[in-house]
Amino acid sequence: MPSDLEKLQGTWQIISLEVDGREFPPNALGESRITIKGSSFTSTAINAIYKGTVQLEPDTRPKKLAAPGKPRPTDFSSKPGSGHSLTIWRLLRK
Repeated sequence: MPSDLEKLQGTWQIISLEVDGREFPPNALGESRITIKGSSFTSTAINAIYKGTVQLEPDTRPKKLAAPGKPRPTDFSSKPGSGHSLTIWRLLRK
């Protein structure tokens, strides 16, 4: 059975984005992508490129992800003033 990190491998396209409770229209998302290879990622979104590493905590329930130095969300939402984003991705290719 593949690990959680193995399941994330590939290039993903952003199809929905909400930040601080504000939903972005689909035409504002452009060609936003994230490619995960091993434990590294490269994200191209809205005229910016970000690189970093993916760190999972597979033994926690529910599983957790967060931006470095930021508090982890407690639910799948993006409330005004939370600083959280809710993003939906579609796998383009492995």
